[in-house]
Amino acid sequence: EQRETFLLKERGGLTFEEIAKLMGVSINTVKSRMRYALEALRRSLRHKSFVKEALQ
Repeated sequence: EQRETFLLKERGGLTFEEIAKLMGVSINTVKSRMRYALEALRRSLRHKSFVKEALQ
């Protein structure tokens, strides 16, 4: 759900309201899912950066 929300927002260009209607959830739920998706992406990028530095 977080990934789907992220893709609809960032790749699809939909608004939070449009995503909420499409998914049948509240706007606050969409915003929460987006926040969690961004946090997961940040963690993943930090981890990849750390591994890359460790391997060099």
